[in-house]
Amino acid sequence: MLVSLIMVNLTGGCSKSVVRVAKMTSRSTLLLLAVLYFACSSLRAEDNGSNSNANASQNRTNNAASLSLGQGVEPGLDAEEQHGKLGDALLREGKFKQAISEYENALQYAPHSSTAQNNLAWALATIPPDQGGDPNRALTLARQACERTNFANPSTIDTLAAAYAANGEFPEAVRMARTAIDLATATGRDDVAKDIEGRLALYKDQKPYRLPPSGSAPTQDNSQTK
Repeated sequence: MLVSLIMVNLTGGCSKSVVRVAKMTSRSTLLLLAVLYFACSSLRAEDNGSNSNANASQNRTNNAASLSLGQGVEPGLDAEEQHGKLGDALLREGKFKQAISEYENALQYAPHSSTAQNNLAWALATIPPDQGGDPNRALTLARQACERTNFANPSTIDTLAAAYAANGEFPEAVRMARTAIDLATATGRDDVAKDIEGRLALYKDQKPYRLPPSGSAPTQDNSQTK
């Protein structure tokens, strides 16, 4: 049978397509229809895939924005700072495991950052092991943070003292705490020195420092280097 005109309407990825075929056999017509069908199906699948990826990306952006706003994170921070600030907020709320996760993320973005090392070390040293603490790793990270700051930052030395105490090495904990107090006092950071003095008393009694249920974020110091 001869066909003078064939109209093909395929919905979906391909909007209405019109194919004009002159004087073709029915077999040729069917073949052409099959080719058009599969071509349009392929385009439709690609379009749906693109939309799914775009939606997933937008959802991730929205979730990150919501989390940042929910925790009061300042806009314009880089990835390490964002995760670090979120970790601080969660730690203050007593959400220890979530805080550790955020500090881990910060360290992944900046593995050589003394700030990221110190924050995670503080959490791992002062959170009980059954709630996510890890004294051994805390000690390793605290040492790295102190080395990167040339043992010139009272906050990182304070963390090192807490890590020593968490591992039961109280003489070293006492020595590091005293060093941190002297350095903080010499640099006019009396509030930091006072906080460390409270922990020093625990180390002298051979007790580690543990965060209260409400938590306590690690002390930040602008002199820390990356």
